[in-house]
Amino acid sequence: MSAELYQYLHFQQEIGTEDILFDLPAKEVLALVQKKPSTAEIQWATPKPSVQTPSPALPQKIPSKNNAPLKKGLLDSFQDMVSQKKPIQEKPKASPLPKTENTNGQLEEKLQAVKDLEAFNLIVKESSLYQNGDLIKSTGASFSPLAILTLLPTPEDDKAGKILQGAEGELLNNMLKAIEIERESIFCTSIFKQSATMASASWKERKIALNLTVKELELVGVKHVILLGEKCAQFFLKSGQSLEAMRQTLFTLNFESLKGVTSTVHHHPYELIVKQEKKHLAWEDLKWFQKSLKSKILP
Repeated sequence: MSAELYQYLHFQQEIGTEDILFDLPAKEVLALVQKKPSTAEIQWATPKPSVQTPSPALPQKIPSKNNAPLKKGLLDSFQDMVSQKKPIQEKPKASPLPKTENTNGQLEEKLQAVKDLEAFNLIVKESSLYQNGDLIKSTGASFSPLAILTLLPTPEDDKAGKILQGAEGELLNNMLKAIEIERESIFCTSIFKQSATMASASWKERKIALNLTVKELELVGVKHVILLGEKCAQFFLKSGQSLEAMRQTLFTLNFESLKGVTSTVHHHPYELIVKQEKKHLAWEDLKWFQKSLKSKILP
């Protein structure tokens, strides 16, 4: 009897039912098998492996040596308890998301009718991308062949309400003056008009921001766009290249409304303030721009 119970409980462990809650009869069964049976008893009680895959159902009661059927006792009570199946609880189905209007399509229709920056700014405020707070304004000339584009406003920009202000703006002014360009004569803007927008924006909203930027540059009449910072360049050019790989390279924009417009990638002034050792790289890029491109872009 002890070997039979030992084999049975071993089988329950293999099929994963060893963690059931034992009642008093089951504990009495376990008490009987605390003493490990002999090797001969285990060999007698353990069934020989068969070719067919064993069924997950509970095993039949093993007959005793004298072929007499086992009496219903603790083993049968234990087996009955294990065989009771618990109902499987189904996970509740998630309710479908509410349908939303195709605001992106409506936005595209509005943008096609826009003819100036004033009307464009009104559409930006009404877009689903910017629901709360003030938008950071662009600076410089409203019509210019050269534009400077950054990804996000800085904290200084948030305070001033305009793009590229504070220490970063002052450094940018000095960089432009070094190659004889007055900042007031060119157009400066950002892809996202609020500093916190990009972090929470979905991919659809990011696409909206990109389309708005393309329309904005189209209205300004740009021929060349200076992209400030690696993240800005990767987002606008849809590229995975590093800033180091994109330096002193002329890119042609792949937008239908900006055919023939080119761009170059430069360090953001904020990065140059934090990492002074990169200023010489920025100066090399500016000299390259002045020598190779400036005369072709600006009159």
